[in-house]
Amino acid sequence: HLDLHSFPTRRSADLITSIPDSYVGGLIGYGDEYTWISSSSATGRVRATGDGSYAGGLAGYLSDYSNVADSSATGNVTATGGYSSVGGLVGELYDYSTISGSHAGGDVTVTTDNTYAGGLVGYADEYTHTNSSFATGNVTASGSVDAGGLVGYMEYYNTIHNSHATGSVTVDG
Repeated sequence: HLDLHSFPTRRSADLITSIPDSYVGGLIGYGDEYTWISSSSATGRVRATGDGSYAGGLAGYLSDYSNVADSSATGNVTATGGYSSVGGLVGELYDYSTISGSHAGGDVTVTTDNTYAGGLVGYADEYTHTNSSFATGNVTASGSVDAGGLVGYMEYYNTIHNSHATGSVTVDG
């Protein structure tokens, strides 16, 4: 359980990993169940080059029942390893988690097959909720990928409410 609610956090740094199966984020790489992030931001560039990575402008991976509120990420996020989840704010958002009042402004770029890429969230698992949030960065992908301006791939029973994406989505492959 990680609670950043009581301590608004800001981070500006470039983070790069080439290790397979890595969790890398501008603020948090891996957040276990019930992670709470609020009034926080990250501005640095995030880059994952190993296969099976989770990369996000704010958080790489957030586990069950996590919450991101009133937070942002503006750095570009890039992944060059396959089987990865990559998002402008969160790489992978797991079951019963929520994003509200948050935004991502960096570009998301993936250059390999079997990857999820989204302007806000790369992969949203079951029962996730996105409310009053947006993404303004461009999503660029090559290969066999699932890509979206807001969410790259959504499992079932998810909701998106009062949210939008304004960047372009380009897939070449």
